[in-house]
Amino acid sequence: MVWVMQHAGFVRYFESVLRELAARGHRVDVAFETARDKLFERAAADAAVRGLENIRLMDLPAWSFTPAEAIVQACRQMRDSLRYHHAEYRRAPLLRNRADRFLPPVAGRVVATCIRPVPVARRALERACEAVERSTPPASGIQQLVSDCRPDVLLVSPAVNFESTQPEYLKAAARAGIRTAAAIPSWDNLTTKGRLGWLPDRVFVWNDAMRGEAQRYHDVPPDRIAVTGAPVFDPWFDWTPSCSREQFCRRVGLLPEHPFVLYLGSSAFLAPREADFADEWIRAIRTSDDPGIAGLGILVRPHPINVQPWNSADIENYGNVAVWPRRLQHPSEPEVRRDFFDSLFYCAAAVGVNTSAQIEAAILGKPVLALEMPALERSQRQVLHFDHLAAGPSPLLSVARSFPEHVTQLRRALDGDPALAGRSRRFIDSFVRPRGTDVSAAACVADELERLAGSPARPAYQLPRFAAVTRATALVPGVMVVWLYGTAGKPFWVVMLRAVLRIPLAAAMLVSAAADGLMTTLALPRTATRSMRRTGLRLAHEARASLVKGGKRGARVIRALNAEGGRLYERGQKRGRRVVRSVRRESAGIIRQTLHRQRKRVSQLRHRVRRALTGA
Repeated sequence: MVWVMQHAGFVRYFESVLRELAARGHRVDVAFETARDKLFERAAADAAVRGLENIRLMDLPAWSFTPAEAIVQACRQMRDSLRYHHAEYRRAPLLRNRADRFLPPVAGRVVATCIRPVPVARRALERACEAVERSTPPASGIQQLVSDCRPDVLLVSPAVNFESTQPEYLKAAARAGIRTAAAIPSWDNLTTKGRLGWLPDRVFVWNDAMRGEAQRYHDVPPDRIAVTGAPVFDPWFDWTPSCSREQFCRRVGLLPEHPFVLYLGSSAFLAPREADFADEWIRAIRTSDDPGIAGLGILVRPHPINVQPWNSADIENYGNVAVWPRRLQHPSEPEVRRDFFDSLFYCAAAVGVNTSAQIEAAILGKPVLALEMPALERSQRQVLHFDHLAAGPSPLLSVARSFPEHVTQLRRALDGDPALAGRSRRFIDSFVRPRGTDVSAAACVADELERLAGSPARPAYQLPRFAAVTRATALVPGVMVVWLYGTAGKPFWVVMLRAVLRIPLAAAMLVSAAADGLMTTLALPRTATRSMRRTGLRLAHEARASLVKGGKRGARVIRALNAEGGRLYERGQKRGRRVVRSVRRESAGIIRQTLHRQRKRVSQLRHRVRRALTGA
C-alpha cells in the first residue's frame, strides 16, 4: 500500500492503523507531500514506526504544474469556497471567511457578493469547476510515480485540506485502475476544510454522524463510506497512569488534598481570547457560595500549539491554580501523551470550549462541561462540528448558559452524578467506537483495507470525449484573470483596463447585496426589519469600500502617468521640509537665547534690589 499524507504530523492520527497493518504482514509506504517540521513532526513519526519493518517513511518531490494543471488547482479552491455558501453555513461566517481567503481577492469578493445570493449560479459554477477537474489529466509527474509504484491500494490523508494536491494522486490512481481510499483523520475535517477533490473508492469516517456529513457536504455515495471508529483514540483505551495522584498534583503545583477540575484549552483559530474567558471563569468559581466549589483546584492545560496567551495570563494568583505545561508541544511526544493522560485520569471533571480533548476526557469516563455564552459564539455555534458534542442523539457536553448554572453542574460532577458519567459512556459508544467499545478502530480500518484490496478493481478512468474543449474553455478565462489581476508589474494600459473593469464589478456587488438582503427579508418575515437594516448597512459599507478603493486606484493611475513629476514633487517636499525644520531650529535657538538673556537680566535686577534693601 501507498499512503500519501500531507506531512509527517498526520502519522499520529493513524499510528495504531500502521501498527495493525504491519502486524498483519502488509507493506505500507508512507509518503509525505511537504517536509513540514514545525514541531519536530518527522522525529515523532520516525519514533512511532520504529521497529516496524514493513512500514517505510519517504518524502515526495515538489511538483511543478503546467498552466492547465494550475487552472485545475484554482477550480478546486473555488469549489472549496463555494461549499461554504450553502444554506447550512449561514451561521458559520468564520469558516466562510477563512475559505474565501484562499481565493484571489477579486474572485473572493465576486463569490461572496455575486454568487452566494443566487443558488443557480452557485451550482452552475460548481458544475463547471467539476467538469474542468474531470477533463484534465493528472500531473504527469504524479501519474508516473503512481504507475511505477503500482500499489494494491492508494490512500490519502487528510484528503480535504485547502490547496491540497492529494486529488491528483487519487486521479492518477483512477487512471491506472488502482483502488483508492481516503482516511479522514479528525472529527471536524468534513465541515471545516475543503471538499473531496476526487471521489475515492472508500472514505473512512469515524461514525454515522460523519457518514452523513460525507454524503451531504461531499456528495459521497453511501456504498463508498466505511464507518470504522476513531483510530487516533485507540491508545487511550489501554493506557494507565504513570504516577500517583499526590505525585502528579505536586508536580503541577496543586494541593493534593483538594479535588481539581481540568480546563482544556482550544486552538487559536477557534478561541483567540480564551485566556480572558478563563480568567472570568476562575473568578466565578472562586466567588461561589459553595465552599467545595470555591476551594476547587484548577489545572489549566493549554492547547499544545497555543500556549503563548497563557504565558502572559495572571490567573495563578487566585491560589491553587496552575497552568501546565507552558511550552510548545507536539501531541505525538510520549512524554506529552503521558502527562495529558495523567491530567485527565486524576481530574474530577473537565471543562472546555470546543476541543478534541473533551472527547479524550469522555473516554476516561469524566464528566465534561461547557459554557455556551455570547462571547464564545465564534468558538461554538459558528462552527458546525460543535454540534457533535452538544447536540445529536447522544450529546457529550453538559452545557450551561450562565456561571451559576455551570457551578451547579460542577457540584453534581463532584458528587459523582451517574447521569453525567452516563453521557460520556453513551457518546463514546456512538461517536468513537460505533462498532463496539472492545473493537479497536485500527482493526476496523485494516479489515476494510483488506476487503478493498481483495475487491475487483474499477475500470481505469477515461477522460470525457470533449475534454480538450473543456480544458481550452477554462484555460482562456483563467489566464485572463491571472493576467489582469496579478500583482506583478503591468503596462499602463493593463492598469487602466483593470480600473475600468472594477467599475461594473462594484456595481454588480451593490446590486447583488441588495438582492441578497431582499431575499433574506422575504424568506424571514418575522425579522424583516432587522434584515432591511442589515441590507442597508451592507450597501453603505460596499458603497463606501468601492469609493475608497476607486480613489486609491485612481491615485495609482495618476502616479503611473506622472511618475517623474511625482518624484520631483516628493523631492521638493523633502527639501521644503528640511528648510522649514532649519528655520524652526534657527528660530527656536534665537528665542531660547533671548529668553536666557532676559532671565539673566531679571535675575541681576532682583539681586541688586535685594542688596539695596538689605543695605549690603
